[in-house]
Amino acid sequence: MNKVLNAIIENGKICKVEFIKKDGSVGVVHGRTGVHRHARGGTRTSSDDQYIMFYDFDKGYRNVNRRSITKVNGINLKITTR
Repeated sequence: MNKVLNAIIENGKICKVEFIKKDGSVGVVHGRTGVHRHARGGTRTSSDDQYIMFYDFDKGYRNVNRRSITKVNGINLKITTR
């Protein structure tokens, strides 16, 4: 899934992502990847391998767990569990 996800989500691209939140509800991020200009602290504390950082146009910076993503730009992704 990560190869498909990386091909769809490129740095600087605007996209809409649906994911499953920790509480089981569906979350949506509509924003851009690769934006770091006004991030607090200047350095990222989350893992690039596990999380994708978005600048959500409505809520600001958000990290989304790669494993919880179900749709990108309307394309369904298969969720795999380990």
